[in-house]
Amino acid sequence: MAVLLVLVFFTAYVIGDPISLQRNPDFFDEATLEAMAEQLGYRRPMWEQFADYLGGVVTGDFGISVTQSRPALDVVLDRLPATLLLTSVAIVIVVSCSVPLALIAARANGGWPDQVITSVSTALASMPSFWVAIALIFVFSVELRWLPTGGYGGYGGWRELILPSVALSALPLGHATLVLNSAMRSEFSQYYVTVARAKGLRESSVAYRHVLRNAALVLATQLGFLIIGLTNGAVLVETVFAWPGLGLTGLQAVQQRDLPVITAVVVLTGSLVTFVNIAVDLAYAQLDPRVRLS
Repeated sequence: MAVLLVLVFFTAYVIGDPISLQRNPDFFDEATLEAMAEQLGYRRPMWEQFADYLGGVVTGDFGISVTQSRPALDVVLDRLPATLLLTSVAIVIVVSCSVPLALIAARANGGWPDQVITSVSTALASMPSFWVAIALIFVFSVELRWLPTGGYGGYGGWRELILPSVALSALPLGHATLVLNSAMRSEFSQYYVTVARAKGLRESSVAYRHVLRNAALVLATQLGFLIIGLTNGAVLVETVFAWPGLGLTGLQAVQQRDLPVITAVVVLTGSLVTFVNIAVDLAYAQLDPRVRLS
């Protein structure tokens, strides 16, 4: 996190301050722009700007947004619910679909269901999120006119949520299904499965009570990578669908060289990813007694 924050500052410093974007003689003359830059502190030595930057990060004061003239943290927190809603729905889609699909494919083990699910999952895992988003818009918004092309309707706007959540979940769904399929197939070949079948347990009981329970370790591990991948993919998906979340806010801040907002997005996103990794480690310890003993 510290290295990333330092990299953000020096990259923004090299690119230039946001005042330089306003250099249009029809609106501002050079004297006005220089006065604005001086007032905002962009003409101070680099080490002074860097010291104030780190001090603000440590205290949670990221400064005032250059483009919106209000605290950068407030700007980011206003956009956080939209991203949480989108990623939460995407996680539900991935988990609820990948587990049964992987189980069906593992039980088929080479049969046509396994071949179909593996082929579709491989295709999904190979498709960029922005390509899926554009394809969904073309089919369901332009051609069929069933769903809106973008926008944010809040927690009650389910029609605006469908396409972004499906586009965001497509790639991780394919990847999670392939990984779980491999893990479940390995579990089905274990000796304890043979013993369970010999005891007369039904195949569904063997699959859900034994195989799926052990494969849940892999699922818990995948959830960490899944959420990180969704955070990265949200930038593209939110941009395509004009979804006002952290991804779109961060991209706009980069384009406008709004360093306070960029810093707030980086810190908040990094904190969420760290929290998720800790939660996954705790869940892994609960699922596997060997981790707790160690």
